Amino acid sequence: MNKRIIIIIVAILVLCVLLFFGIKVKPVKEDGKLLFDFLNQEEFDIEDIESVKYIRYTEGGDNTITYTDSDNIKSMYNSVKNIRVGKETNRACEDNTTVYIFNMKDNTQFKVEIECDWVVMGNKRYNIVKD
Repeated sequence: MNKRIIIIIVAILVLCVLLFFGIKVKPVKEDGKLLFDFLNQEEFDIEDIESVKYIRYTEGGDNTITYTDSDNIKSMYNSVKNIRVGKETNRACEDNTTVYIFNMKDNTQFKVEIECDWVVMGNKRYNIVKD
């Protein structure tokens, strides 16, 4: 009788260990839209950009650089084009913000503001979806 109980207990323990280490729970992945699609700028063309004003806000203040050469414009464009925008969030931070202002050849501007891990649009913040 005692051997039977010990065998049952050991079998249950082995089964529990196998289940515990064998089952992997995948986190729910948030889908998102590409930034330009989210902002209804699907036809935003790099060829139409005249310059990019890059502003970096940190605890130490702000640093602004304006790029007019095509290599830096392309780099700034590529920095934001593949950002995936997710769900709205109420999180915020004030010491880590990057602003890209794309100055277009037709004298319009297109602004992208990234605060920590969120895209800011007006008074709303949206998660940046990580791959």
